[in-house]
Amino acid sequence: MLGPDHHAEVRLVRGSDRQVLLDTAVGADLLVIDAPRALTGAPLFAQRLIYDASCPVVVMPPHISGQEPGLVERAGRAVGRAAVRSAGTAGRPGYRPPARR
Repeated sequence: MLGPDHHAEVRLVRGSDRQVLLDTAVGADLLVIDAPRALTGAPLFAQRLIYDASCPVVVMPPHISGQEPGLVERAGRAVGRAAVRSAGTAGRPGYRPPARR
């Protein structure tokens, strides 16, 4: 897809995530990263990287990159489903929603 005069490179480099990516961006034409999912990480990591990098940065959304949902997202979805189920059955004694397959 890049054409005959281009190539993609994958490297394993030791160091802090932000500094390694900024150092790599110096000689790169494009930097592609996954969108951070962890809420406990550095705030606005991708946004800070985009503004500080010396080349264009593409942030892949989690649903495209195939990254699994994190613990906080899975817990949030479970709480949301329970709240909807509770609201839907409130005031209906004996009502049971259809079983899932």
